[in-house]
Amino acid sequence: MNALNQVRETILNWIRAADQEEAYTWKGHAVRLLDGTTFRLQPTPDLLSTYGRASNGKGMSHWVVVKSLIACCLFSQTVIAFVEGGISEPAMVGKIMEQDPETDSIYIGDRAFGVYRVVQVAKFYGKKVLVRLEQRTARKLLKSSQKGSLYSGQKSQVIWKAEPTTKVEPGQPKYPLNGRIIYVQLRKKGFRPIDLYLFTNLMAPEVYSINELVELSGERWQVEVDYRYIKTTLKMEEFDVKTAEMFRKELAAGLLTYNWICALMTKAAIKAGIKPNKLSFSCCWRRVRDIWLQGVPQWVITENKLEDWLMTRLAKCRLSHQQNKVKHEPRKVRRRPQVFPALKGSRDLPIHRFLSDRGDRQAISKPNRRAKAFPLPVLLPAGSRLHSPLFLACRCGTGGEFFPVVPDSSLCQPEDLLDRLADTESCYLPG
Repeated sequence: MNALNQVRETILNWIRAADQEEAYTWKGHAVRLLDGTTFRLQPTPDLLSTYGRASNGKGMSHWVVVKSLIACCLFSQTVIAFVEGGISEPAMVGKIMEQDPETDSIYIGDRAFGVYRVVQVAKFYGKKVLVRLEQRTARKLLKSSQKGSLYSGQKSQVIWKAEPTTKVEPGQPKYPLNGRIIYVQLRKKGFRPIDLYLFTNLMAPEVYSINELVELSGERWQVEVDYRYIKTTLKMEEFDVKTAEMFRKELAAGLLTYNWICALMTKAAIKAGIKPNKLSFSCCWRRVRDIWLQGVPQWVITENKLEDWLMTRLAKCRLSHQQNKVKHEPRKVRRRPQVFPALKGSRDLPIHRFLSDRGDRQAISKPNRRAKAFPLPVLLPAGSRLHSPLFLACRCGTGGEFFPVVPDSSLCQPEDLLDRLADTESCYLPG
């Protein structure tokens, strides 16, 4: 964490030296984007004892899934703080705010953070929050504060009190929390209207208007892109480690690498007079990696222009402008393919246990094009328990015919079968 703070301080020094503090703050506040994610690990004994095995409605999973929470800077995209191994996202917010040295910073979160516990922790550490509320939570707060229903574009001051069943931060008092509820109905042609309820402890309406707060809450989407850079570009979706200590080291090293690239992008953006999110992280990462591996030209070292040369190259990695581009959730468009395919059935049983009469007949009439190709026919050992002879669909090079192959107990001369398959292009195992 000290290394992350050093990167943050370096970026702040660059911003102050360029006299651009207003461009990297929102009304004098540093802005943090909260969001959680998961990392997948191998089911080793140490990892299982530390994090346990994940489960859902369908049962226990094979992988060890570790929950994590990060806070990213809205302007420089760097990771300010991170926590791993928590039970839930609201339970990890306290450790995130404890690591943040900035005072009076604003934390933006989605509906997962619109709970009493997050606002309670923010008040304890002197932070500001702007979180989205569930509709039932907002209406309950308005009712308990003896406020009527709101129309779109209206706000109301409320007092959030903890109930006996409310989850709170351990060791902190259950004091009432003052704040504002903002209600806006978002409408767009061709889509259903969306009821947006926001809670914030920014109490000055003349300074923080409704439109500005709603627009600021929409910037939370940027953290989804930051996660895409971390998990996809830097390939941190899975960790091939055996111990929890090594996982923490690799996670910290990966986030430090991400912050280092973001710091270089910020400095290049300051010199170019643009915002860092206008630069492509993937392109900047590739250029820095190539410089690492190939080195720099000799004239750059001779003339002592390494910094200017690097900043100029990174400033050219700009994102293309798409005028009609619609913001979307990049992690929900399409699920990323897994490194290891899903296991269907038990790996301890032979493959012929999964064959049936129906599957054999389908393999003859319509071969499975997605099946794995083998260079030679697969012959089962004698005595294999099959409901029907195993059919091996083979596509011949001349006529494209398919013929069955029975278990090798009935083959007196296996060489005859191989001679028959001399002109076979490829062989497929059904299923």
